[in-house]
This record gives sequence, C-alpha cells and structure tokens, in this order.
Amino acid sequence: MLTLITFLVVLSILSRTCVPWFLKLMISLSSQTNELYQLASVAFCLIVAWCSDKLGLSLELGSFAAGVMISTTDLGQHTLEQVTHFP
Repeated sequence: MLTLITFLVVLSILSRTCVPWFLKLMISLSSQTNELYQLASVAFCLIVAWCSDKLGLSLELGSFAAGVMISTTDLGQHTLEQVTHFP
C-alpha cells in the first residue's frame, strides 16, 4: 500500500512539473514532423508502465497513470490527436 501511495505521489508531482516541459520540448524538436512527439508520448507511457511493474504494481495502473498525466497537461488534446493516427 505504501508503494502505491508513493508511486502516485511521485507521478502527481511529475505531472505538474516535468511532463508539460517534456511535451513542449518534444513539440519544439519535432517542428517539421510529429513522429518524434508521437514516439516520445508512447515511450513515456511505456516507461511509466514499466516502472509500475518493477515496483510490483500492475502494468495497467502504470499505463492509466501515464495517460492521466498527459491528459492533465495543456497538450493533452494535441497528444490525443497525434496518437490516434498512430497505427
């Protein structure tokens, strides 16, 4: 239970500080095409899911938490539009 609470607190802090900065950086780096932004968004979700699994939590919880983290940023709608075109 302590692991779950700690994991969610850390993700909450990251979602307010690092995730918006990271997504804006990916947009600025991929100004011509959106492949880098798409790859970074999917990789971010996979990394959070992997961290969740390594902590003994479920992959689904990590994937859900990563999706919530991205959707709470200002770029949530942009990310959704980019990822829905991902095959």
